[in-house]
Amino acid sequence: MTLNSEGEEYYVMYVHDQETYAAKWLKENLREDARIYVDWLGWCRPISQGGIRSSVYPGAFIEENKPLGEGYIYLRYCGTVDGKLMDSNYQWHDITEYQDEFAKRALIYSNGGSEVWR
Repeated sequence: MTLNSEGEEYYVMYVHDQETYAAKWLKENLREDARIYVDWLGWCRPISQGGIRSSVYPGAFIEENKPLGEGYIYLRYCGTVDGKLMDSNYQWHDITEYQDEFAKRALIYSNGGSEVWR
């Protein structure tokens, strides 16, 4: 399959190096009982790239803008660079809609293409 460098298939299929580095970093620094919040298509990055099985899609957060519980937010490339999160209906949301939640948290890892917030 040939992918161009944008579009839904690209965001689903292509794993950026930065996403891998962030998942591995998170695995090494993760509190064992913590949740990792990801957008709809981001659930597989922590699993496949970091061996982390505690990723959760927070539908009420992304789709209804309700607050998150305690845990980590793992932003993949499209969230960090393009500023968008995908919901379970495959609709994109601008990350600026969620600034209240990010303002309550601290950025604990960033590599220019992926971020981890706690």
